[in-house]
Amino acid sequence: MNSIFFFGDRHGDPVDIVDFVKNEGVVDATDKIVVCGDFGIPWPTDPANTDKLQRLQSLGIEIYVCCGNHEWYDRIEKMPLMNEGYYLCEFRGVVYDNIKYITEPLALTLGDKKLLFIPGADSHDVSGGIYPVDVLPHDYMTTEEFVEKNQSAFDEAQERSNGEHFRLQGATWWPQEKTNFATLDYVIEKNGDTYDYIVSHDMPYPFCKEIQMGVSIWYRYSPTDAEYKLADYYDKLKFGKWLCGHFHNDKAYDNERIECIFYNVFEG
Repeated sequence: MNSIFFFGDRHGDPVDIVDFVKNEGVVDATDKIVVCGDFGIPWPTDPANTDKLQRLQSLGIEIYVCCGNHEWYDRIEKMPLMNEGYYLCEFRGVVYDNIKYITEPLALTLGDKKLLFIPGADSHDVSGGIYPVDVLPHDYMTTEEFVEKNQSAFDEAQERSNGEHFRLQGATWWPQEKTNFATLDYVIEKNGDTYDYIVSHDMPYPFCKEIQMGVSIWYRYSPTDAEYKLADYYDKLKFGKWLCGHFHNDKAYDNERIECIFYNVFEG
C-alpha cells in the first residue's frame, strides 16, 4: 500500500496507534506512521515505558516521531543516531528498531513521498518558571524515588511559581524543544524547496492564532517568535500538505493545505 498515516499528539498513550493498526484493517508492513510531536514515549519515571514500547514494536510498522515540546530529549539523545539523521529507539538496553525520533529538521523519503520534518515548539505552560532538579531521572527511576531525591527542588518551584504552571528542567522540560531554524535552512538548501508533506509539531502564524479561538481563554497565548518564523517557510516552500499537532485540535485552513490533527488520522 505504501500509505503514510499521520497522528497528532499522543502524550505517552499508544492506544490509538495500536488500535488503529490492529483493528482498521487498512495498514500493512509497507505503510508508515508519522506522529506530529509530543509522542511522550518513553517518559521520565513512567513504569509502563517498556510495555508501551513493546506494544508499538509488535505492530511491525515503522513509526517516525517528529518530536514536540513534551519529549524526554536527554534520553532520546542517548539512543543510537543513525546515518539518516534520526535516533533509533533504545530503552533499558533493548532496541525497538521500528521507532525513530526526529529531533532536528530533516528531509526523508518514505515510500515515494518526500517529507520535510520540522520538530520542536516553545512550551507555553511555563508561566510559573522553569527550575533545575537535584537528580535527573533515568531508565529505572520510579516516581517516588524522583520526588524523594528532588523534594527541595519541588518545594522551591511550588513556592516561586505562585500557583502558575511550572516545569522542571530535565524532567518535564528540555531546552532542545526549540525549533532549530539554522538546521532547517541547511536542510532546505541541501534538499530543495519542494515536498509532498511538511510535518511539524508547531503551527505557523496566523493559523496558530486562529485555532486558539475555539479553546478556553486560559489556554490561549500570543504567537511565539518561532510561529512567526514558520510563516515565512509556509509562504516560500512548495508542498502538497502541511500537517502539525501541538494544539490538541482537528482543524484545517487555507483550503485544507495545512491541517492540525489530534483525534483524526490523516492518510497520505
